[in-house]
Amino acid sequence: MAHQRIFDDTTGRREGKTSVWKGLREACTDWRTWVFCLMDNLHLSANGFKNFLPSVVKTLNYSTTITLVLTCPPYILAGIMSIVVSHSSGRFNERTWHTTVSKLIACAGFAMAVATLNTTVRYVGIMIFVGATYGVNNIITDEKKAVAIAMANTFGNLASVYTPYLWPDSDEPRYLKAMLASICFSIGVVVCAWVMRFALQRQNRKILATNPDALNLYVY
Repeated sequence: MAHQRIFDDTTGRREGKTSVWKGLREACTDWRTWVFCLMDNLHLSANGFKNFLPSVVKTLNYSTTITLVLTCPPYILAGIMSIVVSHSSGRFNERTWHTTVSKLIACAGFAMAVATLNTTVRYVGIMIFVGATYGVNNIITDEKKAVAIAMANTFGNLASVYTPYLWPDSDEPRYLKAMLASICFSIGVVVCAWVMRFALQRQNRKILATNPDALNLYVY
């Protein structure tokens, strides 16, 4: 039953069998796949702090034990935000505004963490950018076949190759380069989301023009 529901709800589904190689070729030649690849890469680049958060919190000049304790609340908030944002996005069947608002909030958090050395402000900023960044994790998806999703994940995870170089110990305590880069990455995600929104709106209009009774449209 679940398989049939997914089958029925797929937008742009074509009848008949196809091969994996044909699916790969179609995914590679669809520019939307590459926009999703870029979006995923930028999102994971902005998420590069995850391997260095204890080091960032350590710059607040607390003991090792307190530093480890203070590392936990941002991730607790991140878990809550992931559930809230995903639930809201699914309930309202909307993606772009949820991504935009979350990323802009994350940008505010990065800015707070880098703009001052005040301990309280910096920790609040850390809470904000961790929570808001992780909130987007479950709504950045594409509507392509499994091969397109695999491409997006592969390209996106290339971020783990270069993001460590943005967080050298020499940049303590503000990590100016990493924070500013994370803001730029987050803005890039927003731009990609809106590009796809306009593209999918146009595609939906084409679908309705050829079939006014169509029920399955692209979600954006």
